[in-house]
Amino acid sequence: MVQAEILDALLAERGIPHEMKSYRDSALDGVYLSSGWGHVAAPQDHAAAVMQALKDLSTPPGAEAPV
Repeated sequence: MVQAEILDALLAERGIPHEMKSYRDSALDGVYLSSGWGHVAAPQDHAAAVMQALKDLSTPPGAEAPV
């Protein structure tokens, strides 16, 4: 969940139009499904920028990004 909030802020900072979609189930009192927190919805022409932001978020500072 924290990573999703950071990704949301990073995408907004970069001006990438997007919407964060949560898999939260209110019937289970806010428990999240084991498959993950949700997904990012964005226009197709911004897919590469969203993937780059996620890669940037997943790479520790000073480390080389995975290929």
